[in-house]
Amino acid sequence: LAHKGEFINFFNSDEQRVIYQNAINQLRGAQSFSSVYSKIIQQQSKEMRKMQMEWHFKFTMSIACIMMFLIGAPLGAIVKKGGFGFPVIISIFFYILYYVLTIMGKKWSQEEIYSVSSGMWFSTIILFPSGFYFYYIAINDLSVWQLFKFKRIFKKLF
Repeated sequence: LAHKGEFINFFNSDEQRVIYQNAINQLRGAQSFSSVYSKIIQQQSKEMRKMQMEWHFKFTMSIACIMMFLIGAPLGAIVKKGGFGFPVIISIFFYILYYVLTIMGKKWSQEEIYSVSSGMWFSTIILFPSGFYFYYIAINDLSVWQLFKFKRIFKKLF
């Protein structure tokens, strides 16, 4: 039997070299196997994310139509001065804002900064309150500036 600090060698040096070589080859095989499957899993995760984004996109477009109606229709009733041009400019501003927010949310979903649902619904969540705000103003026959009371703020500033 071996004493303290001594090892019993069951294999000679050539056999040990073969055993080490086989172990290294098995580790390399396992490493390449795991790297291939990790790439496959990443690709499948990316495809699943795209499918989820398209699923949410169908619903966000439907809600966006309602939201744009909630923004545009009251604006037509509220903005009586300025004729046709001013409400169109405001509507184009909200459309561009919606488009930019949608692109940002989609990019955040693709880059996994946010979940797919929160990224795809980002623009709707941001702009829907403004639609209800304009609807509230139109129903109560207020002007946009009365509710915000910008006159008091400007008087305090200047």
